[in-house]
Amino acid sequence: LFRSPANLGYSEIALYISKVRSVPSSFAWMMGNGVLYGKIDHSRPDSVFCNVQVWDYPSDVDLHFNKPISIVLTQFHFLLLFPDRVKAVCILNGQVVFQDLFLEKFGSLKRMVRDPFIGQIWIHTEKAVFRYHVQRESRDEIGRA
Repeated sequence: LFRSPANLGYSEIALYISKVRSVPSSFAWMMGNGVLYGKIDHSRPDSVFCNVQVWDYPSDVDLHFNKPISIVLTQFHFLLLFPDRVKAVCILNGQVVFQDLFLEKFGSLKRMVRDPFIGQIWIHTEKAVFRYHVQRESRDEIGRA
């Protein structure tokens, strides 16, 4: 079921928590061959993972030159951070629905995290911090605040 993240040399897992102080309801694991996504069902006795699938990285991603750095999971999307851009991929169909390029003057992108209390996404570079706000996510509206 799970393939090795050997292509990247590292991996990262993101959990989606719909309400503060609740248990995660889904996960996205950034691996070498794509993103393993699934639901988490705490009532299952055999495995808490269900509806698991691997989403390939977008076709323009070359893992030799353009590896994803970080991942964040929202209710309907996972966001992939690259050295110069962020891409949002819909978990319903695997399509890239949003992309934002960053200017070189800010330095390369380093990390991305999601604030579970207010749902904002934070990205930092060597010289700046950016905040994203997800609005009406079902309509693919993610934008830099």
